[in-house]
Amino acid sequence: MGMFDQAARQTAKIDAPAFFHWLFGLADPPLLFRGWLDPRRLPSAGAADLTGDAVADFDDRTEPGGRFALVLEMQTEPDADAVERLALYALGLRLELRDEAGKRRVGAAVVNLTGSPAPARLDLPFPGVADAGFFLRPLQRNLADEDAGKTLADMAAGRTGRCLLAWIPLMHGGGEAAIITEWKRLAEAEPDAVLRSVYAALALTFAELTKGLVAWQRALENWNMKESQTMLGWIRKGQEEGRLEAKRADLLRVLRVRFRAEVPSDLRAAVEGTNDLNILDRWMDAAATAASLTDFRSAMTAT
Repeated sequence: MGMFDQAARQTAKIDAPAFFHWLFGLADPPLLFRGWLDPRRLPSAGAADLTGDAVADFDDRTEPGGRFALVLEMQTEPDADAVERLALYALGLRLELRDEAGKRRVGAAVVNLTGSPAPARLDLPFPGVADAGFFLRPLQRNLADEDAGKTLADMAAGRTGRCLLAWIPLMHGGGEAAIITEWKRLAEAEPDAVLRSVYAALALTFAELTKGLVAWQRALENWNMKESQTMLGWIRKGQEEGRLEAKRADLLRVLRVRFRAEVPSDLRAAVEGTNDLNILDRWMDAAATAASLTDFRSAMTAT
C-alpha cells in the first residue's frame, strides 16, 4: 500500500495550510502552520530508527511564543497498532524538540483513506489510582465518512482548499457522475496547469481503492490532462516503498516459521531498517537455507 500512503502525504503537502484547516475542522484554528520537520527521529539506545509519515510545525496562538508539533500518519487501511506506534513516535518527538520554554507540546493525527474505524484512542489507566495512567487520543479523519458533494461545495465557496480534489474519489458519493462532473469543473478552474495534472493523477490513483475507478477513468479519458513528472515520481517511490514493506514482512514471516520463534529485536530492527531490495533478497535466501538463527546472523554480515 506504499503507493497510496506516499500519494496521500504529497496531497497534504500541496497546500499544507488548507489541508490542516480541513483536518482540524475549525473555523479559526489556533495552530498556524510553519513548515515540515524531518520525520526521522533519533533512535534510543538499542532501538531502530523511527520514521513517521510527516511531522508538521505550528505556532500555537493559545500561548505567547507557543509552538506545537504534530505527527501526521496516513493509512490506506485502518491499523489496530497505529495508536501505539503514534504514541512511541510522539513521545520521542517531544524528547527531541526542546526550546527556550522546555519540551515542545506535541500531538498526533491519523487520516484513514478507506474504512470507518472507531475514533483512535489509547487509554491505559493505573488500576485503583485516579488521574494516573497513559492516554493518547489522536485527531482522526476517515475519508469514507466525508461527503464528496459537501466537500466540493465548500471548495466552490472557498471554505476548503483545492488540494482535497485528490481525495474526492475516496469520499461518500465520490463515484457518482454528478460529483465527477463538478470535480472537473473545479479542477479546470485551477490556474496552474501542473497542479491540474497533479489533481487528476492523484484522483485516478486514489480511485483505484474504490468501486468507482472505471467511472473516473472514463470521465478523465478525454480530459485535458498531461501526466505530471513529479506525480509519476511520487507513484514510483510509493511502489518502491510497497515492495520494500512486502519484502520485509515476508522475510520476518519466514524467520518466524523456520525457527519457530519470535524474531529477536536486533534482527527485526535490521530487517525493518533496510531499504535495499537486493540485500533483502539475499537475506531471504539465507533465511531459507540457514540451519539456525546464528547461521542467519553470520549470513547477514557476509559480503
